[in-house]
Amino acid sequence: MPGSTRRACREVALKALYEIEIGRQPFDDAIRHAFEDEAMAPSAGAFAEDLVKGVMDKKEEIDAKLAALSHEWALERQACIDRNAMRIAAYELLYCPSTPPAVVINEAVELVKKFSTNESGRFVNGVLGALADSLALERAI
Repeated sequence: MPGSTRRACREVALKALYEIEIGRQPFDDAIRHAFEDEAMAPSAGAFAEDLVKGVMDKKEEIDAKLAALSHEWALERQACIDRNAMRIAAYELLYCPSTPPAVVINEAVELVKKFSTNESGRFVNGVLGALADSLALERAI
């Protein structure tokens, strides 16, 4: 799947997770609503849906790892967009090793730059860089 298609999938996943978190949509409706704005091939849609399901299934583990690396910024205090972009990236870093960590981190930074603030990019980059480094150490052992 080309990079631009994967980027669109990550945007769809971010929109769905945002709607789920703010309580506007239940899981299935959030995914369906997020897809309404995008014309995607079935394989691309499956990737976006896998990201949302993966984040939801592993949310406690992902949040624990992100919280440990988000010094002085509790997850609850972070912007919803930033938090969910990091959750998507953390899911990919932890469970989708075929995507290079630098790509995953860059995609998350681009998401927050587009949907949040430019300042969010530095924070997201730092947290995800630390996560990627810690995972590389764990996998090397």
